[in-house]
Amino acid sequence: MKQTLFILLAALLLASCNGKAGEALQDSDAMPVVREQYVAECRLSGSGITNEYEEVTVFRADQLRFMNKEQPAATFPVKDGSFDGTAMLDTTLVYQLVFSVPGSGMAMVRCFVPTTAGVSFKGPDSIMDPESAELLSNTPENEHLNEYEGILKQLTPLADPIYEEYDRLASENALFNDEVNAMLEEANSASRERMMEIYQEFNKLQNLDESYSEEGLRVKRKLDAFFAMSDSLCRVYVSSHPSISNFYRIYTNIQNAGDNPAKMQSWTDLYDNSYASLFQEHPYHSLILSLTNNRVGDHIRDFTLPDSKGEQRKLSDLTAGKFAVVDFWASWCGSCRIRSKALIPIYEQYAGDDFTVVGVALEYKNDAAWRKALSRDGYPWTNLIAIDAPPTLMANHAKAFVLDRDGTILAIDPSVEELDSLLQEKLKP
Repeated sequence: MKQTLFILLAALLLASCNGKAGEALQDSDAMPVVREQYVAECRLSGSGITNEYEEVTVFRADQLRFMNKEQPAATFPVKDGSFDGTAMLDTTLVYQLVFSVPGSGMAMVRCFVPTTAGVSFKGPDSIMDPESAELLSNTPENEHLNEYEGILKQLTPLADPIYEEYDRLASENALFNDEVNAMLEEANSASRERMMEIYQEFNKLQNLDESYSEEGLRVKRKLDAFFAMSDSLCRVYVSSHPSISNFYRIYTNIQNAGDNPAKMQSWTDLYDNSYASLFQEHPYHSLILSLTNNRVGDHIRDFTLPDSKGEQRKLSDLTAGKFAVVDFWASWCGSCRIRSKALIPIYEQYAGDDFTVVGVALEYKNDAAWRKALSRDGYPWTNLIAIDAPPTLMANHAKAFVLDRDGTILAIDPSVEELDSLLQEKLKP
């Protein structure tokens, strides 16, 4: 079985590729806006859809992560298992068609690239089987979307036994060690603030592989090996098939790398080596650059934002010549606010000519919730706000950057103890 899967994958990955090279985007701060010269009328249609879905909504794929439901590109009713309509869409961007069940929170998403010839879909015929949905358009861009997903589907039989073993251990409370099981038990009756603290500690232990039992760690490493193999095959496919849809895959994989620096680096390298010089001035360049900047050893990207008095303040002016923590948070992010409040004793101990903290809130629509959070939490440092922030700032959500005097990033998300130790070392006479 495994041998057959890999033969099929090899044939797919060695298929001929299409694409034209262009010049690298020079303006890395370009916003990911729709480019009017590429907007065209696109007919979208679907059939064989379960009656439980009452409507489908079209979103820009790079915006759906934040579920910007107030600005869909189009919405169509589903009647008798079908929908049909037209929308003005940018033919150089990936969109997502969202099938949703009102009030249930259940949704199924299908990626596509618009075309003037139209895009059609079949299914899903059941909300319990979202994989039954098919993208029928046979344009090269949409075929690349189908082929990429085909790689993942062909690998599923290899992952299923590992997931079954993982789930069995979890059901027997044998997946994690005694310390973590006790933490999870406490979380069942903990306050929201305590639950967030438990989650942070649990996440830290998981990243260090210190949360698992001996048997659980063995299964977890099987999963890690599977994900590494799957990721490698996807990178080979994306590299050998230059297209807008695969350009989008680079962006999403970098975006989803999270606390996996090896995955982040491998997809960033693919971008640098294969895509940075393609698709001149395409907005995905700025999206990717917004995610790959601000690493340890880099100079933090500068920006200007209003403070609580409405005065425009430039980050580099606030931190010039000082060691600084730039704390990205949001009024709606509980874990961020826990971390931010933990910085107050550090600020009170070290604040002065050599050290400061700058808070940067990433908010939606208005500043009302932000001002309420400022009043409640009592942050004593300069606080800036970005309403409906661009990707270059949203990429920093929930991160705290420690800066050297020249703006070089010394650390990202250190613990309070690590930050205290670092400042003692840097600020000693």
